[in-house]
Amino acid sequence: MNGLDEMLYAPAPLKIEYVKALSELLEWCNILNVEIESVHAYMYGFRVTFKGVDGDAICHENSYGHPEYWESYKMPWDEDDVSTNTAQELVRKIAAMLSGRDWRSV
Repeated sequence: MNGLDEMLYAPAPLKIEYVKALSELLEWCNILNVEIESVHAYMYGFRVTFKGVDGDAICHENSYGHPEYWESYKMPWDEDDVSTNTAQELVRKIAAMLSGRDWRSV
């Protein structure tokens, strides 16, 4: 392998429970038409950003409630902290917020 190949292929283990959590989140994004901006492997899990949204969501070894819950940061409902929601709850709040509806009603 040359240096570029080694840079492009950096094996990092992922835990299947976080892959399943990401799959569920992506499924809800598809159902509710929430676009993903980026997905990064992080601490055996994932960090996800969404188009049109300033905050992000994580699900990994050190996040609250993992792997059943996604921890969000810089979302309006986080109140200058972090909060946890199931994949469905998180995406429903994001969809409401992006469409101009009140996310509190979700």
